[in-house]
Amino acid sequence: MPDDDDRAPASASAGTPAGRVFVFHRSISFGDCDPAGIAFYPNFYRWFDEAVHALMSDIGWGWRRTADELGWLGLPAAEASARFIRPVTHGQTVRVETQVLRFEPRRIVFSHRVFRDAELLCEGEEKRFVGMPHPDHADRVRAIDAPAELQRALTAPP
Repeated sequence: MPDDDDRAPASASAGTPAGRVFVFHRSISFGDCDPAGIAFYPNFYRWFDEAVHALMSDIGWGWRRTADELGWLGLPAAEASARFIRPVTHGQTVRVETQVLRFEPRRIVFSHRVFRDAELLCEGEEKRFVGMPHPDHADRVRAIDAPAELQRALTAPP
């Protein structure tokens, strides 16, 4: 869990919806499915995570850079929710559309929409944070506001 005791106000762009939509494609394998042959629901959360990591790499803020250059521990999830609308099964390909909805104090709120062709299968939302090592507690993670440069990269048109 992040340490939020020293929360700072949100950045100037807090609450500003973003226009950039990142598209991530995923082929559904047999191993993604439950005994009924449909994608097991926790896998949608895994695909949300894969989409965020692919987005971060695409904009030049991949894990290796943020860890090596900035000392980040990643973008851990603080909250996640999903609404499952239609099933998907192995052999199909889905499209995950991910975008930043807003920046909150110490949080980045992502929206995820999963499609098969034009059919909406799932809608989800995640609140993530920039995780840093806590300066006083080696076993804790400290959340910081997303840097302005990252906010611009996440919201700039492709």
